[in-house]
Parts: sequence; C-alpha cells; structure tokens
Amino acid sequence: MGNSIKAEFRKVLSTKVWWALLIPSAAVAFLANLGFASISSAADGIDGSDLHIPLGYLSLGVSFSFTSIFASIFGALGMAGENRHRTITTTYLTGARGNVLGAKLLVYGIFGLGYGVITLAFATLGVIAPASSDALPGAGSWLLISLVGIVVIALWAVLGVGLGGLISNQVAVVLVLPLYGLIGESLLRGLLTALKIPAVSNYLPVQASSGSVIGLAFTRFVSELDVPAGSPEIDQARTALDAAGLPDWWVSGLVFIAWTALFCLIGWAISRRRDVT
Repeated sequence: MGNSIKAEFRKVLSTKVWWALLIPSAAVAFLANLGFASISSAADGIDGSDLHIPLGYLSLGVSFSFTSIFASIFGALGMAGENRHRTITTTYLTGARGNVLGAKLLVYGIFGLGYGVITLAFATLGVIAPASSDALPGAGSWLLISLVGIVVIALWAVLGVGLGGLISNQVAVVLVLPLYGLIGESLLRGLLTALKIPAVSNYLPVQASSGSVIGLAFTRFVSELDVPAGSPEIDQARTALDAAGLPDWWVSGLVFIAWTALFCLIGWAISRRRDVT
C-alpha cells in the first residue's frame, strides 16, 4: 500500500493537471471575495454611516462551494485519465487493484485538502484587499467555515475519483460534472417540486455540499446582523443564496459524506472488475 501511495503522488506531480486546475480555483476564490468585500466596503461608507455588513461570511462560503468543481474534475481525471491513456494496465500490474484504488482515494483526498487550503488563502486575500474593508469574519467563524469548506473540497476530489471509476471515458466524466452541477440537478429539483416533494432536493449531492458550507456561512452572517431572523430581508438573502429550506449545515454535511462514500464504493466495485487489457 505504501508503494502504491508513493507511486500515486509521483504520478500526480509529474503532470500539469493538478496546478492547471488549481490556478482557476484560486482566481475564482480571490475575485469572488474581492467583489463581496468591495460591496461591503462601499456600504460601510454610505453617508459616513457606521453600517457593517459582514459579507465575508457569505463570500467565503460561496467560494468553497463554487471552487469545489475544480477539485472534483481533478479527481475524476486522475481515474478516468488512466483508463483513457491505458496507463491503468501498468499501474495494476505493479500492485493489487484494491491497493491502487485505495491509494488513489487517499492521495486525491490529500490534494483536495491542499486545494481547500489554497482556496482559503486566496479567498482571504480577496476579502482583505480593499483597504477599508471590514468584511472579514471573526476568527472563530472564519476558522469553522474554513474547516468545513476545506473538508467539502477534499470530499469532492474523492467523489471525483469514484466517478472516474464509474465513468471511464475521460471526456464524458469532465462534461458530466459541470453539466450536472449547473443544469442536471436544477432540472431534478424542478421535477421534485412538480411532484410536490421539493424538500427531497435538499439532499441531492450538489445541494447537500452547498448546504453544508453556505448554510453555515449564512447562519454566521445572520448572527452578526442586528435584524430579526424571520425578517423579509433575511428571507430574500436566503433565497438569493439558494439556501431556503435547507436542513442544518451539519446534516447537509453528513448527507454529502454519504454521497461521496456511495460514489467511491460504486467506482471501486466497477474498477476492480473492469477489463483493462
């Protein structure tokens, strides 16, 4: 197992994919938080008022949610790419399939944590870039949202490996992830709403992932505002963030962990039996 892990690290670091996907992830995190922080800074200075809108809570949560797509594609390519280029045959010859697949999940999970840390670093830079910005969350909330966000990104990288084992076509798996995230799940949620069971949509993979980190960020954001929790403004903000009706953030997190485990188990089972000759 140890040799398989070392080989997997070398394999990942010998390609450009890991940093080619990390760059746009960091850029999106920085720009999104810079935009939110600029809005917060402008609001703080309206008519010389002392208005404080801690948008850093929301921008940090949104950053982790949006940039997770890059980690998932990275994980999916790590598995499907080997099938596409037939290097998986040699890989399996150097170690038992179970060890190889376990090493992939572990290594890509570690890289996913790295993606999360880099996302956090650039998101924080974006928040503090405006000189007058007061949007950065308090230390405790910043740490909690960050920990949840980093774990979510790591889980997406691992889920991507499982999906790559399920869909061995490299092009197909790269298309499936963003298309499902942007369109597919929205269509499913619309169907569930038409069937009068909209609450079920909160437990779909993307919504569960977003619900964990954005749900936590929104809760912390509301707690900082001197506004009643049931006010129309809060309800409008919750709807704008697609956070209406979500369960507690930790419930969404557990649901997403279950989805990740499911995809990994299916991908594992199929990969162990797939003919790679």
